[in-house]
Amino acid sequence: MPTPRCFVGLQLKSIGQVAKTKRKEGPRSSMVESMKVLCADDDRVWQKILGRRLPAWGFEPLLVSNGTEAEAVLCGDAPPPIALLDWNMPGQPGPDICAAVRARGAEPYIYLILVTGRTSKQDVVQALGAGADDFLSKPVDPGELEHRLRVARRFVDLQTSLIESRNRLVREVKERERAEAELGHAQKLEAVGQLASGIAHEINTPIQFIGDSVVFLGECLTGYRTALDRYREFAATFDDAEQHRAALESLRACEEELDIAFFDEEAEAATDRTTQGVQRVASIVAAMKGFARGDHREMAPGDINKAVRDTLVVARNEYKYIADVETDLEEIPSVVCHLGDICQVLLNLIVNAAHAIQDKHEPSAETRGKIRVQTSHDKTADRVLIRVSDDGTGIPDDVLGRIFDPFFTTKEIGRGTGQGLALAHAVVVDKHRGTLDVESEVGVGTKFVLSLPITPARGSEAA
Repeated sequence: MPTPRCFVGLQLKSIGQVAKTKRKEGPRSSMVESMKVLCADDDRVWQKILGRRLPAWGFEPLLVSNGTEAEAVLCGDAPPPIALLDWNMPGQPGPDICAAVRARGAEPYIYLILVTGRTSKQDVVQALGAGADDFLSKPVDPGELEHRLRVARRFVDLQTSLIESRNRLVREVKERERAEAELGHAQKLEAVGQLASGIAHEINTPIQFIGDSVVFLGECLTGYRTALDRYREFAATFDDAEQHRAALESLRACEEELDIAFFDEEAEAATDRTTQGVQRVASIVAAMKGFARGDHREMAPGDINKAVRDTLVVARNEYKYIADVETDLEEIPSVVCHLGDICQVLLNLIVNAAHAIQDKHEPSAETRGKIRVQTSHDKTADRVLIRVSDDGTGIPDDVLGRIFDPFFTTKEIGRGTGQGLALAHAVVVDKHRGTLDVESEVGVGTKFVLSLPITPARGSEAA
């Protein structure tokens, strides 16, 4: 655009000032890393001034003479962080370039300064509305331009710092999620390891009576085959009455010797025991598979009642000698959750309940404790409630407020790590946006209440 007479005077004066100020300002700029500034203007004199001034202020000018080039640079892969744009220039006016840059919406942010001879409030509003961050009216005072650029630099530095902080926070959150996932997996493996001997015992018992029943059925089969051979011999004597009587006596003696009547009585029971043993082993294996399932990254609808039953099967050896378990599982809707994590929480609570009962009294038929697990649907809050209670030792008041703290435990070394309830709280509260409350009275027992939303609020995955 044509240069106003007063603006030319300012520019010529500025050129004369460059040599005087360069030596004084040079050392200051050398201490600061140069920041690129796109200077888009079709006035060659103004470009020459900027080309000399900006390096003295600590900026690296990138000069273009039309709007098309300016837009290509600003919308390219590595745009400069600051741009001085003339309002009217060939190819594309400054406000349109501002709008194109803002529509692109990419990072890092570009600080846009519109330079124009226009001075009305309406022009300022139009410029800022198009996406400009600052507005300079011609003729431009060099001191004002310098400080406006320094303001832009502070803004860009702050924006860069914020982006770096955000990226660092994102990395830390991802690292925390990874660490929590590894810790949860490690605890699950630890829990399975601690329960391994009990699970092996639970499987060994049905396997043992399966084996005994199969051996007995083999003996039955051998006896029946021997008896069948005698029946065939007996059938061959039907034509000779004397041989027939002798064969009949031999057959009766054989049945008594083989105890065929006992086989008849017990064979069906042995078959039933074998079938029950196979079903018992299958249920234990299915429960273990359900408990040890690898959760998907995304939450999915899960059957909480099945999770309760599977966990009780897995933990059975922990409580079967010291407590009876009562379940009251209402019909409840599926819960969108990480079901494997919920199983881990239930396991921790059930094992803790068994330990509390064991600490209260020595196990015997007369002093067995009671563990009660209940599920229900709170339709008002649209939540599923899980209650796990016991009649064990209870938790003292001075300890109750610390049970969810990491590594806090009142158990002896080797019996607890102090991570069970801390991870339970993290899973229920942080990961599923639920609640985990506890009520306890020393000498009476403890009750934990889990409250899980049917569909967790958006953002639960990132917790």
